[in-house]
Amino acid sequence: MKKSTFILLLTIIVSISLSANPKRFFQDKDLTLTGTYYYPEHWPESQWARDFKNIKDLGFEFVHFAEFAWAQIEPSEGEYDFSWLDKAVDMANKEGLKIIMCTSTATPPVWLIRKHPETTILREDGTKWDHGSRQHPSVSNPLFRSYALKTIEKLAQHYGSDKRIMGWQLDNEPRVSADYSEEAHKRFRVWVQNRYQDINQLNKAWGTAFWSQVYSSFDEINIPRVSQQFMNTHQILDFQRFITEEMASFLDEQARVIKKHANSTQWITSNYIPTYSDGHIKMSPELDFHCYTRYMVFGENFGIGRKGYRVGHVERIAKANDYFRPIDGTYGVMELQPGQVNWGQINPQPLPGAVRLWLWHVFAGGSKFTCTYRYRQPLYGTELYHYGIVGPDGVTP
Repeated sequence: MKKSTFILLLTIIVSISLSANPKRFFQDKDLTLTGTYYYPEHWPESQWARDFKNIKDLGFEFVHFAEFAWAQIEPSEGEYDFSWLDKAVDMANKEGLKIIMCTSTATPPVWLIRKHPETTILREDGTKWDHGSRQHPSVSNPLFRSYALKTIEKLAQHYGSDKRIMGWQLDNEPRVSADYSEEAHKRFRVWVQNRYQDINQLNKAWGTAFWSQVYSSFDEINIPRVSQQFMNTHQILDFQRFITEEMASFLDEQARVIKKHANSTQWITSNYIPTYSDGHIKMSPELDFHCYTRYMVFGENFGIGRKGYRVGHVERIAKANDYFRPIDGTYGVMELQPGQVNWGQINPQPLPGAVRLWLWHVFAGGSKFTCTYRYRQPLYGTELYHYGIVGPDGVTP
């Protein structure tokens, strides 16, 4: 073999190895990177510099931006505003903080929903979700995907070459949702046709000879009504497979758009709730690695010892570590509880030292970084009573 050919092959092998190894994004010295969520759009610009300085002084090394900011990034259709976000990136960078940039697909702006109400989820009971929540858009709606990817493209074009951006988070706690809209029906029919090719094969797989359920065409197939008594369980299983792949493919589409513009040092991930039964967690190969979120104390009566409910169950972090680590060989924890939360019937304060215990536990499992949710407790919104590292004034611990 010629020396030039050997060098070329070696270069290709090394390149493939690096692109397939998410550990390349982290240095050996970066064993315990810590960061925090910060929402510049929630606070007066006059307070940003102070907050970033305090974040740095506390020892944090990165901040997390734009997760729910679609309305601020694209205030009207086709009109983009990155000026406020550029200022936040500049201020954070002046303090030596890196940034995780996010796609805000969990919270589309009201102009999109009012113009295209069909892009929200239709529940089995006929209830149509509306603007004002999160995770209400349908990832099975091609129009929603088109709008989302267009905005992500603009975001990636703007920040993909920015070395201050250490990585990207896609969506927020992506989850599998059942949508009964007509567009979802169409995509489900295409999905089952691709899976079985022939209607007779589908009839055989679903056992439709039972109770006269035989289909003669893929056009006759609907999304199964799960609440309908004795619905075909094989059909229900395939629908669960379908909606799992819908979310996974949506994340892959986002990642491919970002990769067209991202520099080689930026990684792409998402922050999953460790439900374990949701197969979409491992079904997006375009991600560089996976992250999870973990809240330990939220009113559930479990834990070890008399005050265990203020520490959380011992296995909640260990099990998540062991589940996520083998997926890519690298993982992170994107949300770690900083204090009291607000969604339980009873919301106890974590025991003194519990957050430090959780942090050590996360890193003991091999996490490359941990990000706490959030830096400042909000003044308004659904998470009003969700603690941060500091209170709503941005100063009081």
